[in-house]
Parts: sequence; structure tokens; C-alpha cells
Amino acid sequence: MRNNLDSYGTFEKYLDEAAKGPFLKEIGETVDWLYGEGENASKVEYKTRIEKFKAIGEPVRTRHFYYSELEVYYSQYEELIKTVLSRAEVTEHITPEQ
Repeated sequence: MRNNLDSYGTFEKYLDEAAKGPFLKEIGETVDWLYGEGENASKVEYKTRIEKFKAIGEPVRTRHFYYSELEVYYSQYEELIKTVLSRAEVTEHITPEQ
């Protein structure tokens, strides 16, 4: 997540600049914590930290997926329209009004 939020990362434009700085700082602090005090932390503390990151990170990933896949769906939709129209032209029992 951290690398994807840096400059030229794939998630960079899907997180507000005001929220990105503190979020990246918190990621860095958590990584340091993992290799220090977090080594002996409880499962509850790990779950709390993960849920905190998911609250910010999951919407960012969702926006990235939506906007990166949207063009693919549009092109598939256009192809489907062409296919339906071409089949409707050769089907004899469908009138132009239908």
C-alpha cells in the first residue's frame, strides 16, 4: 500500500493529499512497531491496527479498481450492443417496431 501511494503509484490519485501524508506516516510507524514492540503484541492489537488501515486503504483500492476497470466494461458493453444489433437484423421474426 505504501509504495502504491507514493509518487507515480497506482493508488496515488485515489487518496486526498490531506489524508495521504498522515496515512503514510502511520504506515511507517506501524512497520517500525511490527519489528519492535509489535513482535510480542496481542492478536487484538494487530486486529485493531489492521481495521484502522482498512478504513482508509480499502476505499482507495476500491476506487482504483473501479476506475481502472471501467473502460474495460464500456468496451465490452459496446461490443455486446453491436452483437445484439447484428443478430436482430438477421432474425426474421422480429419486426423493426419490436
